[in-house]
Amino acid sequence: MAVYFIGLFIVFANSILTYQKRIRVHDYRTFEKFYWFTCIYLCVIAAIRYDVGQDYGAYLEIFYGSEMTVREPGYRLINTISSWLGFSGQFTIALYGIMTVVFAFLFIRNNSKFPVISVYIYFCFSAFYLQSLNIIRQALAIYIFYYSIKYIKERKFVKYILTILIGALFGHLTILVTIPLYFIISRKYTWKFKIIVVVIISLSAKLVQTLLLYTPYGFYFQFGNAGKNVSFTFILETILCLFFFLQAKKMEEENIEFYNMNFVLLCFTGMTVLNLNSALAQYLERVMYYFVPAQLILIPEYLYATKRKDIKIFAIIIIFAIFFFYTVVLRGEVNNLVPYQVFWGKNLG
Repeated sequence: MAVYFIGLFIVFANSILTYQKRIRVHDYRTFEKFYWFTCIYLCVIAAIRYDVGQDYGAYLEIFYGSEMTVREPGYRLINTISSWLGFSGQFTIALYGIMTVVFAFLFIRNNSKFPVISVYIYFCFSAFYLQSLNIIRQALAIYIFYYSIKYIKERKFVKYILTILIGALFGHLTILVTIPLYFIISRKYTWKFKIIVVVIISLSAKLVQTLLLYTPYGFYFQFGNAGKNVSFTFILETILCLFFFLQAKKMEEENIEFYNMNFVLLCFTGMTVLNLNSALAQYLERVMYYFVPAQLILIPEYLYATKRKDIKIFAIIIIFAIFFFYTVVLRGEVNNLVPYQVFWGKNLG
């Protein structure tokens, strides 16, 4: 567990020190050093772990010839090459962990008004870094998508599509749901239009479920009425989603893509809340993973535009530290995050 608290100390110190430097002294070289040191540390945690994360064992089984099906050909190719070179399944897990963190840090660096605050939330809130230790392939796909948002802003469709296809080949096929976003999230919508869309989509569960039965993810509905548990993480995500939906009227001009991502998240959240006891909620949870990281940009955006920044940043640090303690200390064993072990000396076969 100590490795997580060292990480907490690093992101906390990074947030305080570089916030002071960047705002008051504008020492960008100091900021960059702290920023990328934090990135390296989080890469190391993800790379050298052993039996950490709920899907860790499943990925080793896949590598060594389990009957579990993985549809992404790029992922299968990496496993084949790794095996041919004599590497263990740990190599693929380490590679995906490192690439996920690097894409997340590049995305934050490109878009956040306060990158160090975004990184602090990314590490502490269970929906981001800690979640990436569980959903290994999809986590990579998520942050490949967020990295590619720069191509939406630049209106470079070919580069955007190529990046998304790479995410689908090597990460997770669910990233393909983000292709239409190129045409959606850069536009400005009226308040009335947004409310109507949220209501319609929230009430369209039956239609969505029928369509999903004809996709590779129709198996979710084999679980009968197995729905979604309402966690503290989901509650905070929903509160933040509603807050930024209301804030969009004042602040969406500069980062309209992320406010629209939040708008889409609210649509799926509404559908999920109305169908918590349905197997549809499990599928929606997978889709919502692609929209929640927009909050990594919107929270610093709000802090940047507001008065009394110091007090509000302190409040953010406390709130997400509480979530960190809840996730790692109180529920670490449930989430298979603790005990943290390293792979050397372990039987990886």
